[in-house]
Amino acid sequence: LIGSGYAAIAANWKHSLALRTDGSLWAWGSNEFGQLGDGTTTDRLSPVLIGAGYAAIAAGGQHSLALKTDGSLWAWGSNEFGKLGDGTTTRRLSPVMVGIGFAAIAAGNSHSLAVKTDGSVWAWGDNINGQLGDGTYARRGSAALVINDTRTGILDLDPAALNNIPASAVPRIIMEARKLGGLVSLTLGTNIYFGVIDLGALATGTFSADGA
Repeated sequence: LIGSGYAAIAANWKHSLALRTDGSLWAWGSNEFGQLGDGTTTDRLSPVLIGAGYAAIAAGGQHSLALKTDGSLWAWGSNEFGKLGDGTTTRRLSPVMVGIGFAAIAAGNSHSLAVKTDGSVWAWGDNINGQLGDGTYARRGSAALVINDTRTGILDLDPAALNNIPASAVPRIIMEARKLGGLVSLTLGTNIYFGVIDLGALATGTFSADGA
């Protein structure tokens, strides 16, 4: 028995996190990279208090994530590949705020994921296998918007600004890309359509931009 009064737990390779019903966050195990978040690199054989006001936790490979009740996201530990999401690769021995407006979190070995309150998914860290889902293999030191498998969703022109637009009020946008010709004579073109669009007609191949 480790203790009582807990509401959630998370564990990875060498460290453990636990969240009590009062919102306090506790950690123990290996602390080589500061993944416990107590401001040291000292291993802990029993739970040590990290802070209060937390609502969710995630244990990654040598790093940790935690979500506070106000929607702010915090991270600490190893920052290899930028997996803490604070825009650096600097190791953090105590929690550093990554951003606000988040509702859920998850941590992998070398990357991190989060869902914002508007339902959008964001990722950062290593991307050697495309695990960030942003359509590239590029590493990200800060949150990048994940692209879904159908390439549909909100076109966010300023990811750094919070988006509180209700889905019903977001104008429909279609981006059409095409290639004409071969390697000797190649033309690449892209059209972007805003406003009222008949998505059903588009799906059946009868969509026309004339008069739109």
